[in-house]
Amino acid sequence: MHRILSLLFLLVLFAIASGKSENIDSLWRVYDKAVHDTLKIKILNDEIGSYYQRNNPDSAIICYQMAYDMASKALEKTSKKDVREALEMEKILANAYLGVVNYETGNSEKSLKYLSLAVKNSRDLLKTISNKYQGKIKVIIARSLNQIGMSYKELGKYDKAIETYQKSIKEAEKINDKLIISDVRSNIGLLHLDMGEVMKAIEYFEFAIKIKESIKDMPGLSNCYINMGIAHLRISYNDDGKLSEEGVRKEQDLALDFFKKSIEIAEKVGMQSNISSLYVNMGIVYGSRNEFEKSEEYFLKALNLNIEIDFKDGIAACYGNLAALSQIMAESVALTEGQKKKYLEKTINYGLQCMKYAKEINSLERQIFACSTLKTAYASVNNYKEALFYANEYLELNKKIFSEDKTKAIADAEKKFETEKNKLLIDKLNKEKQLQDSQLKLEQEASEQQRLINYFIIAGLILISLFAFFIVQRLRITRKQKKVIEVQKAVVDEKNVILNQQNEEIRAQRDEIEAQRDEITAQRDLVTNQKERIEVQKKEITDSIVYAKYIQTAVLPTGDYAKDILGEHFIYFNPKDIVSGDFYWATKVDKWLVFTVADCTGHGVPGAFMSMLGVSFLNEIVREKEVTLANEILDRLRMKIIDALKQKSLGETDNGSKKAVSRMRDGMDIAVCVLNIDSLQLQFSGANNGLFVVKTDKSVFDIPGDKQPVAIYEKMVPFTNHVLDLQTGDTIYLNTDGFTDQFGGAENKKFMTKRMKEMFKEISSRPMSEQLVFVNSTFENWKGIRDQIDDVTVLGIRI
Repeated sequence: MHRILSLLFLLVLFAIASGKSENIDSLWRVYDKAVHDTLKIKILNDEIGSYYQRNNPDSAIICYQMAYDMASKALEKTSKKDVREALEMEKILANAYLGVVNYETGNSEKSLKYLSLAVKNSRDLLKTISNKYQGKIKVIIARSLNQIGMSYKELGKYDKAIETYQKSIKEAEKINDKLIISDVRSNIGLLHLDMGEVMKAIEYFEFAIKIKESIKDMPGLSNCYINMGIAHLRISYNDDGKLSEEGVRKEQDLALDFFKKSIEIAEKVGMQSNISSLYVNMGIVYGSRNEFEKSEEYFLKALNLNIEIDFKDGIAACYGNLAALSQIMAESVALTEGQKKKYLEKTINYGLQCMKYAKEINSLERQIFACSTLKTAYASVNNYKEALFYANEYLELNKKIFSEDKTKAIADAEKKFETEKNKLLIDKLNKEKQLQDSQLKLEQEASEQQRLINYFIIAGLILISLFAFFIVQRLRITRKQKKVIEVQKAVVDEKNVILNQQNEEIRAQRDEIEAQRDEITAQRDLVTNQKERIEVQKKEITDSIVYAKYIQTAVLPTGDYAKDILGEHFIYFNPKDIVSGDFYWATKVDKWLVFTVADCTGHGVPGAFMSMLGVSFLNEIVREKEVTLANEILDRLRMKIIDALKQKSLGETDNGSKKAVSRMRDGMDIAVCVLNIDSLQLQFSGANNGLFVVKTDKSVFDIPGDKQPVAIYEKMVPFTNHVLDLQTGDTIYLNTDGFTDQFGGAENKKFMTKRMKEMFKEISSRPMSEQLVFVNSTFENWKGIRDQIDDVTVLGIRI
């Protein structure tokens, strides 16, 4: 089914980077403590630069350049052979790393420059360096040549790329490095795949797979399986019409098998981006076979993964895939009008989400795709106003792309025309000038002799007259000059006195100006140093907060761990800042499932500290002391918070003034649920946070929490314990006030609890993965372009 392949986006990631999660602050501390320049340069190259290459490529380029410059200066100061060899190695590595990071950031021209320099310097150094560095130098040469081939491929210079890949293989074979050989073979296969030579590409992929299996390179093997799957998918397109339907299906089955093998490995080694792209490719295959439910299932899996890692281009692509798939399903002849309308509504919803994320990343191609889908869908539901709007958007975006290409082509043509025109004009003028020069030369030769004779006669007469006049004038001038010289001498003496005085004044002014200039320079240097220190401190603080986010995320139940505890569920966790004042928590104690959603005082860093304190106390109360009464959990948690934060109320003063209320109100609003897994009896206790239960018949129970926080309070009473009997299929929802308090909509009002209740009622029967997508899109559409005012958390669990 070629039509779906023309509508859907094909996402393929051939290589995924992996690395450590070092603390950059600790790396810089190690750098500062290093005594020798050689060790500092090595830390910059191998540790700090590598960290920034994964997280901030611009900073990585600065680090590698710093390492290169430091090594160059250190070479000027030492004559020791072993130190010089180590420094030369670090210079070569810095160039090689600069080549790689420029390739990764899309600057293939610069990548070629640095990598070629690394190869040249390596070969020069290989002639004189000690044996202990020989093997490492040869590996650098082989890897750099492989990277050069990749840069040539990106620039479209396929012949140069293949030639360089062959050189890399020869260098790798000399040192029997099978990992490099397999990587290069795989890259050659990708090159042939780009050139449309699919069978040749498969040969290289199979060769690479055998080597990677023998050396147990699992990440590389996962990538090779992706490449094989893409190759068989290309064959299944059946562009030349040579394959039967059975042959097409066979190639699709092979592609699916390879994708599944790649997923199996990627899940073991944690290659999340690989898994997302594989889900998309599998969804495309099933869609081309009219297996729409399976296709939608894999697209939703890919969407959830991309939302989890905040990969916006992937999110936009997945929404585009889902919109296109829903549009195709709506056009099925076997549908009722109600079913067709449902699919068209899904098409519009997914298309709008695709447009939203495409605008955020400024992707014209994805915006064009979204407009194409939306104009067709709106026309199908007779909303011609919106259909016309997106049709115009579609034309404008295409015109923009076409205009950019067309403008460049016209400019190139005009430049070429002007160049040729100017060349012809210059040739013509040169010929005319040669003709005029020859004619002028003949005329000049004819009159030159006569002119010379006249000149000699006139010159003779003038010389005689001048000589006579000169003699008379010299006599007169001599007498006058004597008098003038005497007067001038007196004037000069007087001016010399004045000039000496002025010189003294100028010297004094110059000294004063130089002193002021030195003071200004010192003040400027001080301001510059202070600015640089502030920028470094700001970056260090931001890096620390980002690292705190990883720590906070690590203590929250996610993935398989959350699924094992909570069963069928979804978690919508959307912090306002980098770290969150909201948190959710869950555990099992015997037959009791305990789960909470909490909103701590404030958000950002203060809220995050409070959330970590809450998680710690819940672990102590429930996991260690095995408390399973919901209200008792809150009572104990309140006492822990009051004790930890040293909260207290001031009593009556000596002069009889009124009792002061708490000096510290830091705490949290929280909802605690305890579910008996055997009897399905639910306990609920809440501090300012309530509970929603949607029954299988769509009836909704809304149980508010007690009007007191988990903190010191003017009137503290024990928390209420509510008990409910649930049935299989009932759905529980907990949320913080960040969702209901968000301003948005056409009138810029709060979302409010009433809308939240209606939303839960509407989505309760849907699969949890769809509920998560719906909650996310509802919040984003309500908020629109406005700022998010608070952290947002929603937890849904189906019994």
